Amino acid sequence: AVLGATINQLPFILAAKRRGIRTISLDNDLSNICHQHSDIQANLSTADRDGILQYLRTQKIDGVVTCASDVALPTAAYVCEQLHLPTVSSKAVATTIHKQAFRSFQDTHQLPSPHSFSFQSMKDAVHSMQKLQGSWVVKPADSSGSKGISLVNLRHAKNKKGFDRVITQAIEQALVFSQSGVGIIEEFLDGT
Repeated sequence: AVLGATINQLPFILAAKRRGIRTISLDNDLSNICHQHSDIQANLSTADRDGILQYLRTQKIDGVVTCASDVALPTAAYVCEQLHLPTVSSKAVATTIHKQAFRSFQDTHQLPSPHSFSFQSMKDAVHSMQKLQGSWVVKPADSSGSKGISLVNLRHAKNKKGFDRVITQAIEQALVFSQSGVGIIEEFLDGT
């Protein structure tokens, strides 16, 4: 079973078909490309873990996979655990897909990571950002696909009248795309 039916999951479907493996694509958008190539199509949200579990119990499956979808990973782990299929644990998935949890994991294990702050309100975020300098990334703690991410150069923003507007827009975008209502501000690391 493949959770998600976008172009990102297509390599799974095509590779399985080349090997004669029956494929099931699960996604709530029946126009997505994988539904055109899979053997069975199920109109279910990849976030509906109980609905997917119930549906897959009616199918004879050997595994559940997904790719490039933080939304589908918890469902894949949960369903595999319930069906006693090989998987990464739900705890490991939760730690790696929630940015705040992952930064805490890095801190606990003394792994290098950018400086970061989490926030749940406009007031908390603005208060934290007014003390910072340089470039910072403002993003949802639990979204994927680069949704709700803003790069804010605080040095430039503070020199302009629009400082509050720039910060407010970045924070609002992060919170709009966060499923848990948590955003994170991370130090921007320039790879050049």
